[in-house]
Amino acid sequence: MSNISQYLNAYGGSKYILQKIEKEKIDFPFPLIIIYQNYNYEGNAFEIAKDKSMQISKYVLYKDGDTIFNRTGDMEYQRLDNKTVMIVGIGSIGSQLAIQLAKSGIKNFILIDYQKLEIENIIKHELTLKDIHRYKTKALRDKLLQINPHISCITYETHIENQEFINNLGKEYIRKSNVIISTIDDDNASYILDGLCLEMNKVVIYVNAFYKAKAGVIAISNKEMACLDCLTEQIENMKVKLPDFNLGMEDNYKCTNNSYIAGENYNLNIVNFGVRIILNYLMNKMQKDDEGYMYNCYFIGNEEMKSLDGKEFFTNEITVRRFSIPGYRGCCVCGNE
Repeated sequence: MSNISQYLNAYGGSKYILQKIEKEKIDFPFPLIIIYQNYNYEGNAFEIAKDKSMQISKYVLYKDGDTIFNRTGDMEYQRLDNKTVMIVGIGSIGSQLAIQLAKSGIKNFILIDYQKLEIENIIKHELTLKDIHRYKTKALRDKLLQINPHISCITYETHIENQEFINNLGKEYIRKSNVIISTIDDDNASYILDGLCLEMNKVVIYVNAFYKAKAGVIAISNKEMACLDCLTEQIENMKVKLPDFNLGMEDNYKCTNNSYIAGENYNLNIVNFGVRIILNYLMNKMQKDDEGYMYNCYFIGNEEMKSLDGKEFFTNEITVRRFSIPGYRGCCVCGNE
């Protein structure tokens, strides 16, 4: 219905509504009744005041981007609404990253995951029980549209190792994206994704949690500095200077095996820092070391930890250690020189 009179007449007019309110002993003023006009969530509304008079007004639930972001205090979101973010892996971290990026002003998403939401995912996921057995990509798309109806969201339900993805749509989606975010924990799929992105000179930001989310890592792969292969090997060489992030993990552990105390909170610490890094990259605000190299590896600690050589690494909760890690000369993947 497009106006107040049509709405009231459908329910017996304003006199009937007043009688109904008095019969049910509802306190005045009566809440707003909203009649949506269009998909922009604009509509008319009325309120019955204490003196039982009716006040009609224009009610705008959503008008445009400025309406949603009018409490941000600046216009930075306008620098983000033309950016496209591709997220591979819509699990607990991927889903939370998408929600926070949408609230930061990102309007274009490409979501890739082949899995459906299961009951054991709920406790750490941004989706809820009503989304059980739905593809995570499609359910998250609907939630993003509830935050901002102007969001554009492509979903693709496939595994990264799918040949169609590698040969066709994957390259098309990567080409469209300003940054690719990966939260997958499949090594082979990660290297396939990294190779595709390097081929098109695109940056991949990996955001992952270690066992029980006691710590997380954010690694940035790019052709100019270091690819995933370089980063992985260099970090392995640093091993004695790092903690054992997966201490106590069973050999057959999978993330769906069990949950853990404070798991959601720990994940959020990693996600929040990941969002900061992603936004800094999109707005050309990445921090650099004293020699002018971009920091491309961050370890986020949720607990105090010592490195394998016995030195303090994370001194307290929510500690971040950052590194600028160069690639290997003559790397067969990124061709680092």
